[in-house]
Amino acid sequence: MTSLDASSSSNLGRLLRQTREELWRHMSAELAAVGIEMNFSQYIVMKNLRNGPAMSSSLADCAAINAGAMTRVIDSLIEQGLVTRTPSEQDRRVMHVDLTAQGRKIAKQMEVCGLRTLECAFADISDRRLSELFHTLETIVGNLQSSNEPQ
Repeated sequence: MTSLDASSSSNLGRLLRQTREELWRHMSAELAAVGIEMNFSQYIVMKNLRNGPAMSSSLADCAAINAGAMTRVIDSLIEQGLVTRTPSEQDRRVMHVDLTAQGRKIAKQMEVCGLRTLECAFADISDRRLSELFHTLETIVGNLQSSNEPQ
């Protein structure tokens, strides 16, 4: 185990937050350049729906927002003609969300914007260092998820 002081952990949190903010700032600019205006939660929903229909509750989990906020996000995407919401045939209380044809078109454009953002973010980072970064972040997440209680 590595020994960390309060300053190191505060810097880690700050750097992770800044990384997320800068990635989204760049992604937002990429999207705007092709005429797509959306907030982060809308982006997360659209990105997840590229894999196929999903339940509102699982989309809320992915976006780390509550069910009420997810309803508003989905409503705004429905108003834009990008997604549909359909009750499950097995349980009418469960709603399935899916991309429309227009939503699939926008999702493809989003994917290209995302690749450009990642190319910018990872410029001048070797494949080895990038692999180490992903491995380290996955290890951190796994450590925190498997930990029963704070010490």
